[in-house]
Amino acid sequence: MKNGFSFRWIALFVMVLLVALVMGCDDDEKKTNTADTQVTEDAADLAVDVTAEIDDDVLPDTPADVLPDTPADVLPDTPADVLLDTPEDLSDTPQDCTPACQAHYLCVSGACQLDPAFDHATLTELAGPFESGPAVTAACIGCHDSQANDFLMTAHWNWVGPTPGVAGHETGSDLGKANTINSFCVSIAANEGRCTQCHAGYGWANKNFDFTNKGNIDCLVCHDGSGQYKKAPTTAGLPDPAVDLVAAAQSVAPPTRANCGTCHFFAGGGDNVKQGDLYTALLTPDENTDVHMGRLGFQCTECHKSNNHKITGSGLPSAVEEGPRVKCTDCHAAPVHNNTNLDSHTAHVACQTCHIPAFSRQAATKMDWRWEAAGDATRTPVNDANGKPDYDKMKGEFIWAKNVRPTYAWYDGTSTRMQLGDVYTTTPVDMGSPKGDITNLDARITPFKFFTGNQPADTVNNVVLPPHLFGMGAGPNPYWVAYDWALALQEGANYAGIPYSGTFGFVDTSMYLSINHEVAPKAQALGCSDCHNGGIDFTTLGYTGDPMTVGGR
Repeated sequence: MKNGFSFRWIALFVMVLLVALVMGCDDDEKKTNTADTQVTEDAADLAVDVTAEIDDDVLPDTPADVLPDTPADVLPDTPADVLLDTPEDLSDTPQDCTPACQAHYLCVSGACQLDPAFDHATLTELAGPFESGPAVTAACIGCHDSQANDFLMTAHWNWVGPTPGVAGHETGSDLGKANTINSFCVSIAANEGRCTQCHAGYGWANKNFDFTNKGNIDCLVCHDGSGQYKKAPTTAGLPDPAVDLVAAAQSVAPPTRANCGTCHFFAGGGDNVKQGDLYTALLTPDENTDVHMGRLGFQCTECHKSNNHKITGSGLPSAVEEGPRVKCTDCHAAPVHNNTNLDSHTAHVACQTCHIPAFSRQAATKMDWRWEAAGDATRTPVNDANGKPDYDKMKGEFIWAKNVRPTYAWYDGTSTRMQLGDVYTTTPVDMGSPKGDITNLDARITPFKFFTGNQPADTVNNVVLPPHLFGMGAGPNPYWVAYDWALALQEGANYAGIPYSGTFGFVDTSMYLSINHEVAPKAQALGCSDCHNGGIDFTTLGYTGDPMTVGGR
């Protein structure tokens, strides 16, 4: 009886102990779930949430956090991480900006960035009315004076800048759009009032423009978010009278493809005339037009980042470099293909060569321009298969093409570039071309648009001449009024300060233009047979034959 009594008490004690343990474990599980739900607030991510999320972490995380977590999410935030995560995620790591950020800015990874939640429409300074573009600029400078001072030092303002990759100009910073000569509208000199429709400023109508006057910066051409801002074509960059300046000023935001495309899509005088891989199809592209912009939604600034308004990116024909060059490997760390054979090609072939199988895939681009044919009032333009005219009295004769296979050339990152007054020694005249050859191990086979045509030149001094085409700033006889080449060339040469013999003719010219956009989905990348076994004439690149047969360099 005594032993039975003891056993019952022992059994009861064990049962009570087991119940306590179970209740304790349940409390711990509740604590674990409570801690894990803090991920939904994204105020302070847990280390366990980064390394291996537990099954119970199915509560609605923020969109950024629901993606695979990385150590970067708890270490110092990258700018993209701050913009995607909730504002509370800014507290992940201490932020330190010196000097302290001004109102409406956030300190992000040690740099001040405009608070994406700030609404400029709330500012009384932008209530208007504004009677001119410079009046808007004055209001902007009231808060952004240092940014305006920075902008005065940029290539988008001066149209010249550092050119470490241009042969003969490696240490200079005085070469650029303002004083080079090209195969399209030829030269800005003598034609500023028309060309500066694409200047990020107001009033550059002649050589007397004041580049120290920040009051003439056009803030809206890059930062308008209303979608209705545009410049009047023949006013040296002034806003179109139809623009609602108050709406534009109150809508300012980081630049979009639409802002950049206002100028870059229409370079050379029309949509996709010049570059070949920059045109209005990139405003709302699908992934087959450009995988980065169409599938991932990239804006231009995703790759072309800025520092004090100096923007990264270079290449023919611009060649100005204000910061580090944009490289595919900035995002795609090598080796990228998980294929030894393909990865071995990256030592010899640029990424763009395979991944941009053709350019101008959605709309035709100009491939040849003959100025010599201009001025014929009796000729009727005829549209080609792409709906593009073969002739314009003002500009001459054209050849257009769509879905163009690039021209391939060795490119080591340096180039030639013709400046106003340069003497040519051979024809066709090289207006700008990549440098590099098969023996240069820094060079890669790179895709280009190869543009041809003819242009007026002093055939005694062997200098391609800048014609006076537009306006009366260089004299009373612009070509587009008088249609007299002799008068237009004399006035253009005088304006640009170029000695002119008085004898002119038309010389054949050529220019290479970099192809970097319209990256196709990887399924559309070039395959072996697209290049080998007759796909490319490798002898033009310096090989003795197809490298698959004769061996590489």
